[in-house]
Amino acid sequence: MLLLPIAALAMMAFFLVLLMLSVAVACEERERRCLGSPAERMFRGMSRNPLDENARLVWATQVPVLEYLATHYSSGLLPESLRPYYKAMARSYPALYEGHRFEEWLEFLENSRVVCYRQGRLQMAAHGQSVLDQCRSSCGHDSRRLG
Repeated sequence: MLLLPIAALAMMAFFLVLLMLSVAVACEERERRCLGSPAERMFRGMSRNPLDENARLVWATQVPVLEYLATHYSSGLLPESLRPYYKAMARSYPALYEGHRFEEWLEFLENSRVVCYRQGRLQMAAHGQSVLDQCRSSCGHDSRRLG
């Protein structure tokens, strides 16, 4: 007789623990979304539209990389081949890149949908070509500066 109430209490405790775990997971996920990834924090609050006044400088710094990717569109590039571009941009624009790693920058480009990975190689996405065209016409960028 006593076994049935104990089993019922054990089941209730088990479901309570499951409920608490799911609440903890939901809270952790919410906090992760609020903090964002390192790449999202890299240019937090910046519009990804290259015509936006606040984003113009950031996107103008990306033009040499986008042009380089555009010339290798069909084959793509190993991500490591873009490291010299990242280093040059970080030297030229330290306020934008300070405290951010190469991998975070690649993630920013991917999250912005200007590049994509295919079989481990980076290729310019269709949106990347659109961003490049917009920057060429509106950002007043000289691609020889960083390349």
